[in-house]
Amino acid sequence: MAIRVVTGNPVWDEFAPTIEEFLRHDRSEFIIDGRRVGGYRSPDTTPIWLRDHTHQMKGFKYFDPDVTSALDIFCQAQMPDGSFYDLFVDTDGIGGHDPAYHRLIFYDAINRIFYQRTQVEADVEYLAVEAVHGAWQATGDDEWMRAKLPHLERGLAYSMRHPHRWSPEYQLVKRDFTIDTWDFAVGPIVVTPKGRYHRSEIDENSLWCIMHGDNSGMYLACKLMARMYAYLGHFERATHWQQVGEGFRQRTNQVCWNGTFYTHQVHITPVNLDVDESRQLSLSNTYDMNRGLPGHGQCVSIIQEYQRRRETLKETHFAEWLSIDPPFPPEIFGGAEHAQGRYVNGGIMPLVGGELARASFEHGFESYGVDILKRYYELAIEPEKTYLWYQPDGMPASGGDILPTDGWGSAAMLYAFVEGLAGVVDQTKGYGHVRLSPRWRAAEVDDVEVEIGYAASGATLRYTWKFDNTTNKIELDFSGPCDRVDFHVLVPKPAKEVTLGGQTIDFANKDVEQSHYVDFSLRSKRGNVVVKMK
Repeated sequence: MAIRVVTGNPVWDEFAPTIEEFLRHDRSEFIIDGRRVGGYRSPDTTPIWLRDHTHQMKGFKYFDPDVTSALDIFCQAQMPDGSFYDLFVDTDGIGGHDPAYHRLIFYDAINRIFYQRTQVEADVEYLAVEAVHGAWQATGDDEWMRAKLPHLERGLAYSMRHPHRWSPEYQLVKRDFTIDTWDFAVGPIVVTPKGRYHRSEIDENSLWCIMHGDNSGMYLACKLMARMYAYLGHFERATHWQQVGEGFRQRTNQVCWNGTFYTHQVHITPVNLDVDESRQLSLSNTYDMNRGLPGHGQCVSIIQEYQRRRETLKETHFAEWLSIDPPFPPEIFGGAEHAQGRYVNGGIMPLVGGELARASFEHGFESYGVDILKRYYELAIEPEKTYLWYQPDGMPASGGDILPTDGWGSAAMLYAFVEGLAGVVDQTKGYGHVRLSPRWRAAEVDDVEVEIGYAASGATLRYTWKFDNTTNKIELDFSGPCDRVDFHVLVPKPAKEVTLGGQTIDFANKDVEQSHYVDFSLRSKRGNVVVKMK
């Protein structure tokens, strides 16, 4: 196991191992061109969606030595215009994907594999960047990453020029009117001889919008492209993508920020729906924060809005991890299966809770982040079952291909656990440059051993952390393949001295909201750090 946390408290000690088991049940394998290909399926349908696979990589990259084979297949099948298929599946798993309706389908007869692009989806190309970056971090394989960059360049160029993806007016990525990042749009059910489908193809009835989550995804993709190019020494391309990303950040904040959170959809095509869209808080607000789109003050506003919704809805909703609130009338999206409080139309989603927890740890709401993780322990870790979505009363999703091992939501919770609570953030690849922000005092933990590593490369960061209330100090021993460690340590009081191996070093006290941190940087692969507080 590539994650080991020992605190003596089962809430934290069982967290990662249980999620690893969830993810193992979500893994599918295919033989394509004689090669074994592994991917992570959606919690509610059998194909390998690039979207679900990418989001689950926030968890499986620690446990699975194969983080590249599925991405190789998506890149190999990239379409001439630069776009990617968003799923592949063998012929036994084609399910509801109907060539009579879904137009962007390719069938590989030799390998018996179908590929499909759901046309209303605008997120696939930027998610491909996130996936390649995550796989590179886990493997440390520079040549593999270098070979993927031309694919990623073509994908992002497609997003910024194709008339189905790009708004010349706003200079932002657009999409048909879906619920946040989901794969069906406003409109009636489509009927073909094979079945009934929610509207997912672009046509003359498309209602164009700017969705904040697509453009925070583009912003993150640009930052990651710049990071990979800079690592390879291609500083001109790195600067280019930094500048493109900054444009996305500025324009998205100008167009989509409503003063409290990001507007669900900014309409290019006028609509008149029976819902107060100005109040709709949609799931990508949590992703926006972790992608770096909003500033700290905006993140505080979004987090506090979720806390307000929790209080306002506490009599009817067991959690504030809302897909969207308030929901749409169900007839807008074609029927009763999208009734209010179900699925992405107001259902409760652990993927939202995980992203919200990760942002809370980063922006001075550490106790709230701990609270979310504890509630997920009670909901999913302890009973060893987790679902993509729940009804507001806590009833889990059921039927069809739904698994009780939701990888998307559990990976988001693990992301918050590893990077938020344990505070281990890989800044390049293989923990060569680490940001280390242990926040265990927020969980009232005084003594912990932590190992976080990648199964693909074996690169592992280890530390022990101890808080001594009688001497008012924190002792932290660390080791790993790191050339640089940037410490950002949560402390109960501001520091008065920091030592490395008994020698005093420079540091800075920093407050994040009401929380105290001590910041310092070291260029060392191991060391004993002691923080003495005032």
